[in-house]
Amino acid sequence: MKTSLLFFFLTFCFGIGCFAQNENNLPASSTVQISLKITGRTQGLSVFITKFNSINYRRDTLAGSQINSSGNAVLLLSLTKPTFAEIRIGTKKTDLYLSPGDNLRLEVDLLNTNFTFSGKGAEANNYLWQSAVIQKKSSRFKNQDIIELEANDFIIGLDTMAKAMNTFYARYTSKHPLPKNVSTLLKANNELLVLAFAQNYADAYFGSFATKDKMPIRLKELTNTLFFDTTLLYSGLINYTGMLDYYYRQKFYNPFFKPTDTPQKIDSIRHILPQAAHANIQKSTFAPPFKAFFLARNIDEALETLGIIPATDSLLTDFKTHYGTSPYLPVLQKSYAKWLSVASGTTAHDFTGETPDGKQLSLSSLKGKVVYVDMWATWCGPCRAEFPWAKELKKQFEGINEVVFLYASVDGDPNAWGKFLKTANSPEGIHIRLSPIEQRKIDEGYQCGGGVPKYFLIDQQGKIVSTLAPRPSSGKAEEAIRALLK
Repeated sequence: MKTSLLFFFLTFCFGIGCFAQNENNLPASSTVQISLKITGRTQGLSVFITKFNSINYRRDTLAGSQINSSGNAVLLLSLTKPTFAEIRIGTKKTDLYLSPGDNLRLEVDLLNTNFTFSGKGAEANNYLWQSAVIQKKSSRFKNQDIIELEANDFIIGLDTMAKAMNTFYARYTSKHPLPKNVSTLLKANNELLVLAFAQNYADAYFGSFATKDKMPIRLKELTNTLFFDTTLLYSGLINYTGMLDYYYRQKFYNPFFKPTDTPQKIDSIRHILPQAAHANIQKSTFAPPFKAFFLARNIDEALETLGIIPATDSLLTDFKTHYGTSPYLPVLQKSYAKWLSVASGTTAHDFTGETPDGKQLSLSSLKGKVVYVDMWATWCGPCRAEFPWAKELKKQFEGINEVVFLYASVDGDPNAWGKFLKTANSPEGIHIRLSPIEQRKIDEGYQCGGGVPKYFLIDQQGKIVSTLAPRPSSGKAEEAIRALLK
């Protein structure tokens, strides 16, 4: 399978754009209707259609509805150009390919997890569901998920999966002829999925400086694959964005770091990196749509890691000047506005977790004290790596009751959490475990995404000092806390 060669010869002749919620001033032909009939337990369930946002890696809701007592729902949305999306019912989901004027009926069996489409636009969507089933089955090799295998077996398993998907594609499209532009996109989606597996595997097993030179040649070829196509750029395909993002990190971020860098050095690099990356992207020879994409990704990443500071202000202002009509600008402005909602001095959003002895404890109950919040998980290596420094930081405030260290775990397994807390590696302080609902509240209320570790600093009045507080290893956390005790 010559994945990279295949990609360089893929060309497309139509453009795909963004779409929004149904608007009365749009022609009827732009409306997409999906009528659902759902079997299984539907009480309290809702159905949502979302589209992947290539800049902030979140999903934008395009339409949603409650499912009635008979298991029925109707979704209406409007669009002017085709796009990929996702439909989710509870925990069940499938990808969609939607075009203006599609009128779909979707039958969903929640018990056996099956999606069946009929009506205008059904062929592409039945393909996406059925190919996902094939992919799931074929992504196991030697009775293991291929991502868990040694490198050589992973490559064999990956090629086996790719062959199974390509075979299914050929069989399906021979029985269900699709417009050429659609069939080409679906084929590209298969190939991009293979690349996504390869890049995720490379990140997991060869991401460090010590191991990246040991990467097998075949894996290097896959991870080095790069091609530019504006149709795919605007299509909503998550794996195309993933390919570009992998390149972006390798090209504009990773070269700034060295294997000998200390945590303090890494933190200092992170503060200068966005502007350095911005300058390098500006000097590149990318076509304007891709230069805008990389610049916007860099700004969003800067906001995510640094918040609103003079550097991010400057980057956003420059983007507005040169790319004032870019579809990415509203996304960045929305991210910026959200950061304003958690600026220093705003009231900290409350959240509640379960203590090791089964009681409930809320952030608001600690009002009157400086609270250093450490969000972590037992399965998070970088989180645990900070704990030796966290212990030293705690020692600096021994006997000072006005300072509290709150460790908020996002562990789904209470046993793993409880077991870790009994070890010598666990730092002293107040420990709580957050439910998924509380985690979502924090993600939205503090604009911190879903990753850990995260560190917040809250003052005695329950006001936010920083949602990007210095990590224990930075050497700056003690100073930030002491500044609140004056």
